[in-house]
Amino acid sequence: MRFWSFLLIFLFISNAIFAQRTIEILGANDMSGTKRHGKSVTVLKGNVRLSTQGALLTSDSALFYQKTNTLDAFGNVRLVKGSGDERFTITGNSMFLNGNTNLAQVRDSVVLLSKNTTLKTNFFDYNLKSESGHFWNGGITKSDESTFISDEGFFYKQQNLVRYIGNVKIDNPDFKITTNEVIHNTVTEISLFKGKTHIINDDNIIDCQRAYFNHKTDETSFAGKVNLDNKGQIIKADSIHYDKTKDLGFAFGHIQVIDTAQKMIIKGNYATYTREPNRMKVADKAFLMQYSANDTVFIHGDTLSSDYDKLTEKRILYVYKHVKVYNKNYQAKSDSMVYASSDSIIKLIGSPVLWADNNQMTADRIFLHTKNNKVEKMVLESNPFITFPEDSNYYNQIKGKEIVAYVNENKLEKIDVNSNAESIYYPKDSTNIIGYNKTESSRLVIHMNKNKVDRIAVFGIPKAKLIPLEKLGKADYFLRGFAWTPEQRPLKWSDIFVWN
Repeated sequence: MRFWSFLLIFLFISNAIFAQRTIEILGANDMSGTKRHGKSVTVLKGNVRLSTQGALLTSDSALFYQKTNTLDAFGNVRLVKGSGDERFTITGNSMFLNGNTNLAQVRDSVVLLSKNTTLKTNFFDYNLKSESGHFWNGGITKSDESTFISDEGFFYKQQNLVRYIGNVKIDNPDFKITTNEVIHNTVTEISLFKGKTHIINDDNIIDCQRAYFNHKTDETSFAGKVNLDNKGQIIKADSIHYDKTKDLGFAFGHIQVIDTAQKMIIKGNYATYTREPNRMKVADKAFLMQYSANDTVFIHGDTLSSDYDKLTEKRILYVYKHVKVYNKNYQAKSDSMVYASSDSIIKLIGSPVLWADNNQMTADRIFLHTKNNKVEKMVLESNPFITFPEDSNYYNQIKGKEIVAYVNENKLEKIDVNSNAESIYYPKDSTNIIGYNKTESSRLVIHMNKNKVDRIAVFGIPKAKLIPLEKLGKADYFLRGFAWTPEQRPLKWSDIFVWN
């Protein structure tokens, strides 16, 4: 019984020892046995050939420690595994191979070759069983048309992953990238970028903290303080996603679109972009700033759409719902707005109201002709009405079929009322209102001085009457369509977000 127990133990130990013998000598020009540091070693010289884990290892010379199942190889070291597309080769000046752990440590002038990838480094460790590798102290990898330079890198063949870490630089004919870390899946062709990332291509310069590239679907995402510079037009956001095949992009959070050529800044929290047509829509607290050397116009609406006009090579701005405009010289509100930088005309459509100094203007449509953010002319079409108070109780009023108001240095200079002109005017002596003057005519021209009525020219066959104030009835005070709404006027730029 003791004999059989001893035999079983001996066989178990023998199988365990021989199972670890993964290094096999295939041949060499010269083989001899010796001892080094008290260990038995086989010295191999000239055309050394060995096998391990299905790989062929060749070198000029080698020291094989059979007891520890380890090997030191020197000179023209070459490790080849696989065939066809799965074949890879590792070369270097020296290698330490541990047959128990299947770890090959290759040093000095290391080159790894696979189907589409070449790695050059001086320090490379490779596990033949798990088929994973690690290089450090710098490495250069060439894959297809891209060159990767990094401090450190990991290869996971079974997981189809490559990871580059530390001062990563990617050079490609179409782009250049610097970042802290890249993880790339060679099957899905998805790349993840981590840390401060800087990307340059023919159209854009992009800075972000994280990035995602799907090379198969041409989908790209950027996140973390994204700054995209597209030939002078800058886009900032918390994150940006772009699908090249659909020519569709999205931006989220703290969005800024800065167009230095148009002197325009658009802000919001959600945006969409299409290349054809070239259009960007911004929503969620969306607003625009149009600036010049001395002034700025602030515009808000539920949605802002900036379109590129190929004919004029200028942008057209559309603003939808709950539109408010603030400028230190004028303010406005309407249902929608259109602004074309080619003619610098602001078009207010849908129950628009315009305020300038102490004047209020309403119509179905109002057109502001501007230059350098200053209004030069205001055209009121369809049911136009201008109100400017004489005091807290009496309101001068003008209405007609069309009204054109001319502005000089931000002050009303002249008002033309074309067709069906009506007006109520309260003339004054040096201090007091002396009566009520109502006029009806085919055309009316009002000349202003310091935002006060200076004189009125009446054309056609007018109807006019001057009535003492004490003889006025309640119906005489207002023209039909009168409405005075100072509570809706934005008094500072942040009021454009308040709708009442």
